[in-house]
Amino acid sequence: MTNYEQMRFELALQKAIQAQLDILVDLATKTVCECIEPPKEDNKPSKEKSQIRNVINVASDTESVEVVTNFIRYQIARSGDDYKIWKEKEFGHEVIAVIEKDLDQMTKRVIEKLKQSFSADQSDQEFHRVHHQLTQLYLGYLNRCFYYVVEKKDNKKKLCAGRRKINATPQV
Repeated sequence: MTNYEQMRFELALQKAIQAQLDILVDLATKTVCECIEPPKEDNKPSKEKSQIRNVINVASDTESVEVVTNFIRYQIARSGDDYKIWKEKEFGHEVIAVIEKDLDQMTKRVIEKLKQSFSADQSDQEFHRVHHQLTQLYLGYLNRCFYYVVEKKDNKKKLCAGRRKINATPQV
């Protein structure tokens, strides 16, 4: 593949991923709205805030989605107050389900879009990279939603009431 073709492919790939951002934000918002309880007091310092950042750090240090989900399972299994968020209302399992199911399907849609303009072999080779990038983006949006909810007791109501339900299968 020439440099020009590679640049075209990368641009098309990034455009297809960018088309998924609203859905990623909605998935993160949905996960937080369904699983995270607001604090009893406003602005109470919380070690829980660092838990999702820890997962983001793992996702940044590896190119493997399986390593990320394995780390979340490890967090679920740990004991102590610092790790309780992963167990509450199945938050950790819900995050894993989004990564393994929703983001997998989203990745397949991105790859199918690429196959319309590029070779199937080239597009298929990108599956893991796309899935990983979507996972990183989802975790970033999840962290933002989570932080917003745990910062003030009324924020969850505002976030969840204003949630736009995005079509989960948009055109890429």
